[in-house]
Amino acid sequence: MNRNKGVYLAVYIVCGAAALAPIWLVKYPPMTDLPQYAAQLSIIKNLHNAAFGFGGVFQVNWYSPYILAMGFSRFFYEFFDVLTALKITLSISVLALPLSIAALLKEAEADPWLAFLGFPLCYGFSFYWGLLSFQFAVPFGFAVIALGLSYGRRRRTAIALLLAAGCLLLFFAHLTVLFCSILILAPYLWLSGRGWSDKVRNLTPLIAPLPLVVVWLAAARGNSPRIRFATPAVVGERFLNLPGLLYDADPSAWLTLLSILWACMLLVRQYKFRGFGPLSITTAIVFILYLVVPSNFVGDVFLSE
Repeated sequence: MNRNKGVYLAVYIVCGAAALAPIWLVKYPPMTDLPQYAAQLSIIKNLHNAAFGFGGVFQVNWYSPYILAMGFSRFFYEFFDVLTALKITLSISVLALPLSIAALLKEAEADPWLAFLGFPLCYGFSFYWGLLSFQFAVPFGFAVIALGLSYGRRRRTAIALLLAAGCLLLFFAHLTVLFCSILILAPYLWLSGRGWSDKVRNLTPLIAPLPLVVVWLAAARGNSPRIRFATPAVVGERFLNLPGLLYDADPSAWLTLLSILWACMLLVRQYKFRGFGPLSITTAIVFILYLVVPSNFVGDVFLSE
């Protein structure tokens, strides 16, 4: 066991060093929105510097569900230049993603070596568009889901408090990641309960960030877009496109058909050997919600990617 842990750690260190190379071997990482983050950090740092004159033009709103990455970067900006501060924050997200996936795989009783796929996944959609807040929040989302699975099985008060704290932190990391995590955990924790009181108690930690969400939505009410419900054509398009999103391939009817057959084989094996538990049912619920949620949540904020 100790030998396996040593090998696992060695592979993590080697893969981590390789994954950080594209960030540190170039001066400017190829991230579209990164200059905007740099500009915002410069404004925040020099907001009260009369030489810049930012005070009469800008104000900082720290009560935002997208501020955690900016807060980390602002801390590092005290000791390094703005570009280095952003690279450090980005590096934390790259190293944290496989660790958070490993925690989730452990709770789901899956192969822990799959966590190393987190390294290449760091350089996907969020990276090349420069969505630093989202990329920084995703590892926290995986960690919260892992805590939720642990709480559903063990029902310990300490885990419940950690789960509630994780949800509160996730509010300030990224609202979309928070909603995705709650969306995944709510049916699982509900199905894991034995009676009504047990089910309600399981859901209690997920309620912790809701007051923060309500206050923020009330303040941003005038800027909220109109909800666009998914039409049958959109649902069909999502169903066809999902395998391509998973495999980074173009939409294809053959690819979708093969994916359906593969999923059916997994379902038959699951039913034969383990039965359909809360985790399996939750996966089905999340898949259905992906197909039918309003287009705002899938198209505009790129939930699918």
